[in-house]
Amino acid sequence: MKNQVLLLILAIVVGVMIVVLAMSNKEEKVMENDGQNEVGEETKILLYFTDQAKEKLVQEYRNVSLNDVKENVYETIVKELIKGPVSSDYVATLPADTKINAIQKEGNKVIVDLSEEVSELYQIYSIVNSLTEVKEVDEVEIRVNGNTVTTEKRV
Repeated sequence: MKNQVLLLILAIVVGVMIVVLAMSNKEEKVMENDGQNEVGEETKILLYFTDQAKEKLVQEYRNVSLNDVKENVYETIVKELIKGPVSSDYVATLPADTKINAIQKEGNKVIVDLSEEVSELYQIYSIVNSLTEVKEVDEVEIRVNGNTVTTEKRV
């Protein structure tokens, strides 16, 4: 009887140790995931940057956190544009110190309010083309510090 009690206690201790080890491994995996969602799920988005001569837009696919996209796909796209291209063959279209003042969706239109001047056509096209890759977006309005961006040329 005494042996059975000792075996039972030993089995419980081993079980607790297995659970503790399993939980510590899970915490390590989450930390390795660099703050993204627990399972590390990603999705691709299509961004538009410019070529070295700033003559045409070029496409670059980017892997981003699925959680970020679900939370606010429009903000995720603009943040990735601000980060600039991964490829050294492409040129960023927005200054790296650009801040997002606000992003909102009204029907099929996305309104993006940025902190930095956006006046070059390639900058405007970069934002518009990247955001209209989202199925439900047909129109984009760009503002800088609350003022709607206008161009001399038709976009």
